[in-house]
Amino acid sequence: MDSLLSQDEIDSLLAQAAGDGGEELEGALAEMVSEQAPVDPAEMRTFDFRRRYSISHNFEKNLRSICDNLAKSATVHFTNLLRTNCVLEFRRLGLQTFGEYAAGLPNPTCISVVTLAPLKGSALFYLDLSLSFAMIKKLLGGPAEAETRNREYTEIELSIVRSMIMKFMDLLRGAAGRLVELDPHCVTVENNPSYLNSLAPGDSVVVLDCHFHLENVEGRLNFCIPIAGFEPVRVLFDPEESCEPRPAAEVRRDRALVLDLVGGTDVEAVAKLGEMQLSLEQIMALEEGQVLTLDKPVDAPLALEVEGKPLWLGAAGRVHQHRALRLTERLSEE
Repeated sequence: MDSLLSQDEIDSLLAQAAGDGGEELEGALAEMVSEQAPVDPAEMRTFDFRRRYSISHNFEKNLRSICDNLAKSATVHFTNLLRTNCVLEFRRLGLQTFGEYAAGLPNPTCISVVTLAPLKGSALFYLDLSLSFAMIKKLLGGPAEAETRNREYTEIELSIVRSMIMKFMDLLRGAAGRLVELDPHCVTVENNPSYLNSLAPGDSVVVLDCHFHLENVEGRLNFCIPIAGFEPVRVLFDPEESCEPRPAAEVRRDRALVLDLVGGTDVEAVAKLGEMQLSLEQIMALEEGQVLTLDKPVDAPLALEVEGKPLWLGAAGRVHQHRALRLTERLSEE
């Protein structure tokens, strides 16, 4: 864009700022601003600093790769299925909240709630209603014409639309196969966007927007996927830089150093004989010589707790007139 400063201009401003020419810097900035063409308000986009919309470059690159693969495979498949020229184009990747996305849906519409395991939760698949009617007509042997009025589906049309949506899901599974094994399922198909309650209005979502051409009819279709749903497979979409594993000798050395540092630390070790629950009234009524029944028999193994965490099981006994605990089973490696 023309409003962006070049690297030479930035270096020049920094050089002026490094000296004592504050007034010169202010004048230079004012001159550069006056030379810039006015910005069209339609090109401006507000940013809400309370919500984080950003994803990494690798994340976006992998999503775009999946969409490009989907566009190629869907173009071939639906051209063969409908026996006419079809083209699916991937247009853009957008980040917004679900409330913003839902506000842009027409009513009536064609939107399906789907699951994309191993992704968490639900996602949405939107298909332009007029385009879906043209696809139905073409499948049934008629001309690819848009419906003259927007209406809800009949039961037969709903069944056909559901099968087409599942075909898109199958194509998405193939497009993502090199990165992640998806197991998509269609939960429901809605004509009224007000019935959508699978996501909260403030949830951040990624919208994969595509455009479908069917002879003289065209329309949008897109996937709306919550960003939080990618958490189980985040490492696949946003791989971190791999690091070489540490040598075993180095790990043993560091472990020994840590043990030397904490070896002299005092900790509390408790052999728990048993537990019982008493009310405050029962405790106040206790008398000398009264017997309390614990939850374990006398010969039951006792748990040795270190700082409240059970680490060993043992048997009670005596050593040189002192009560002792003979360890019999380890419960934790820590």
